[in-house]
Amino acid sequence: MTRSADGFTIRPATPSDVLAIAETDVACWREAYRDILPPPMLARLSVRRRAAQWSQVVARSEKQGVDELVIATDRAGAVLGLGSCGRQRSRTFHEAGFQGEIYALYVSGAAQRRGIGTALMQAMAHALERRDLKGLGLWVLAENRPAQRFYETLGAERLGGRKELWQGLLVLPEIGYGWRDTAPLLKAKGERRSA
Repeated sequence: MTRSADGFTIRPATPSDVLAIAETDVACWREAYRDILPPPMLARLSVRRRAAQWSQVVARSEKQGVDELVIATDRAGAVLGLGSCGRQRSRTFHEAGFQGEIYALYVSGAAQRRGIGTALMQAMAHALERRDLKGLGLWVLAENRPAQRFYETLGAERLGGRKELWQGLLVLPEIGYGWRDTAPLLKAKGERRSA
């Protein structure tokens, strides 16, 4: 568990967090993708279905050596953000030396620019490092410029692109990012709001 002077804590998710994780996930999707994904697609997002999916991830996360799920909470315990990682699923990335993968990273809009995204990325990098997974990669929508800038600020290199089926409904271009060496990521300072 990591505590921040900015009033948030980074810790592994537990089964009791699943509903709050699902609510945060759905809210973040609607925020982050409102200008990228079709409104009907965002409207169909279901906290109940997401909770079922995240429940499986939490169960895998509790098994050593499987997926990891970490969350950021405020002093009252409300979930501000989440990050999920594990073994690299892309054969191309794995063969290029990126053995770990960030599957998801979401921070609610109101909690952004406090260092939460950076702290979640660092927690996941440490988790992958503990499992001896060298290098990490991730995919981001090509239209999600704020996420791309965030990863670039943390020292990620651009790795290429692909087209991926989203929610079984539409094919969207994605850009791959990665860190061959996570040392710069682990030393990065999170962006803070000015007072």
